[in-house]
Amino acid sequence: MRNPTPAQQGTPGGIWLDGRLVCKEDPRVSALSRGVLHGVGLFETMRVTGRRVPLLELHLERLGRGCRLLGLPDPPDDLEAGVHAVLRHTGQDDGVARIVVEDGFRMVTLDPLPPGLRRERETGIQLPCMRFSWSPVAVKHTARAVLEWAEREAEGETVRLGSRGRLLETTRSNFFIVRAEGLETAPTSVALPGIARRLVLETATELGLPVRHRAPRLSELESWREVFVTNAVRGVRPVVELGGKRLPTPEPGGILRELQQRLDRAMGLRS
Repeated sequence: MRNPTPAQQGTPGGIWLDGRLVCKEDPRVSALSRGVLHGVGLFETMRVTGRRVPLLELHLERLGRGCRLLGLPDPPDDLEAGVHAVLRHTGQDDGVARIVVEDGFRMVTLDPLPPGLRRERETGIQLPCMRFSWSPVAVKHTARAVLEWAEREAEGETVRLGSRGRLLETTRSNFFIVRAEGLETAPTSVALPGIARRLVLETATELGLPVRHRAPRLSELESWREVFVTNAVRGVRPVVELGGKRLPTPEPGGILRELQQRLDRAMGLRS
């Protein structure tokens, strides 16, 4: 009989902290770090598939930009090794890897995939709309109190409304609509430059599909053909209801499904 893996034994140790694996009960960070005192830190969440993180390089690139914007030290060279160390230790094939970088520490964790993800990707999601202030949009920072509040109020992921009813992004994803003339999504001046967003825009270019960088308005719903959101863990998810209004059903051979399949391949997902 084969010996059980650490994950099968339930042995802790699925956290990489400052260059070494530690038990989940043992991570210790400085109480005087800017992250602890002021919420100054960055994070990246990444899809793991087949014990790989296919988009890791893109996440590390964005993390480096964020560190420079917030005045944090550049991400250390051993972060990629930390991700691989956690994957080897846990033996987990699929999940969500998370990197956290603050001025006093760097950490990698691994968690299961969100429950209900397959259903969301296949049948779509319902999203409420809310107005709330959120900045800065250029980085994924750890000070998420406003987003946590919004999701508690909405009882889940919600779309952030801007001025004049503009649909900017959700609390977890970038927001897209499909019109007869192409795609439309909020510019990065008012929405996070998501990794999945970037790949969708690159794919649109390959397909010769025009993209308008403008936040859509709910009042223009009648001209929409399909609606979807993107992020680098969940991929492309159709939106079937928005602010209590029913939306067009995704077309079997439509743009949404084509983009979903192509993004899945880039993320290394099995169909």
